[in-house]
Amino acid sequence: MLPRLNEMPTTSPLFVDMFAELRARGFEGDLSATSSERIVQATDNSIYQVLPQAIAFPRTTEDLVRIARLTSDPRFAGMARAARGGGTGTNGQLLTDGLVVDVSRHMNRILEINAEERWVRVQTGVVKDQLNAAAAPFGLFFPSELSTSNRATICAWSAPTRAAKVPASTARPAIMCWSWRRRCSTTPYGVRAR
Repeated sequence: MLPRLNEMPTTSPLFVDMFAELRARGFEGDLSATSSERIVQATDNSIYQVLPQAIAFPRTTEDLVRIARLTSDPRFAGMARAARGGGTGTNGQLLTDGLVVDVSRHMNRILEINAEERWVRVQTGVVKDQLNAAAAPFGLFFPSELSTSNRATICAWSAPTRAAKVPASTARPAIMCWSWRRRCSTTPYGVRAR
């Protein structure tokens, strides 16, 4: 049984300052430090519970860039942060007591399907079943099978990313993703930076 939170710790002034700075820099998404949002983000599909200070719901790739740039600022550099998709992790690896960057609320569109070359371009919050439903009319599907496919986001498997190119084939899956800072590819054998 998870422990009950009797008192909700207040959000650190550092995160309040960060939210103000993000807004000043043109952040278009949602920012939240409410008790209810923090409790929802405190758990995933594991037994762990870690209460974050605040949650950012970016609306655009530019919002992700704004977060990355701001968290590299010396004032905010030591701030813990984690990208989050559908919350289907089973090891608590994306839970944080810092800033949660949740891409599932707004960044969940399929941008392009190239049936001839057998790939799609998606935003980071696209859910696996959503992708397969869109690819099905072209005779394509993303072959990874997982029990949480109706809520697992595609690029949550490869941590903080901006967009993905996913081969939709029956061959071994590989996710091409653009990291906030570097290009990387994810294969069934792990993540490789380029």
